[in-house]
Amino acid sequence: NFRTGMPGGGLYLRSLDGGEPELLVDQAVDNPVFSLDGSWVAYEQIGVLWKVPVAGGAPIQLVDVPSDRGTSWLSDGSILVVPTAADGIFRVPPDGGELVPVTTLREGEAAHRWQQVLPGETHILFTADDDGVDWNDATIEVAEIATGKRKVVARGGYFPRYVSTGHVLYASGESLF
Repeated sequence: NFRTGMPGGGLYLRSLDGGEPELLVDQAVDNPVFSLDGSWVAYEQIGVLWKVPVAGGAPIQLVDVPSDRGTSWLSDGSILVVPTAADGIFRVPPDGGELVPVTTLREGEAAHRWQQVLPGETHILFTADDDGVDWNDATIEVAEIATGKRKVVARGGYFPRYVSTGHVLYASGESLF
């Protein structure tokens, strides 16, 4: 359980059993997300993607992300990010470095967002939009991580989430489908 709104700002970790929160990062952060094994937290801070060990220690700077629009981990320690509001999805190596494209914007597309790694870690679920403003007319797509090959799953929604029953949930307007 992490909190970013504690007095003084920062990233805190507290056991679900209770107890006092532990300070992991002493400045305000955005979009914190646990690694799959729970040993790290990735977060964005003033246009940079960082990771910090949950057990404590110094944060590690990974890559510039001027306007992070989605972060998710893979089991090999790499992280998928959408670095700006008008980008595709990129892979960041476990120790940082160059961004590697996973999806690229097609002609007429403005942005990809809200990716989720699917079971088996060979594909991701995400939203693609043509204007980056009205996400209600976006498409829900699946892309192969290795090749970027894409398939449309649904039209007219955003923020898809795969659930264990094999269904994809997504929002459109004020409704959940």
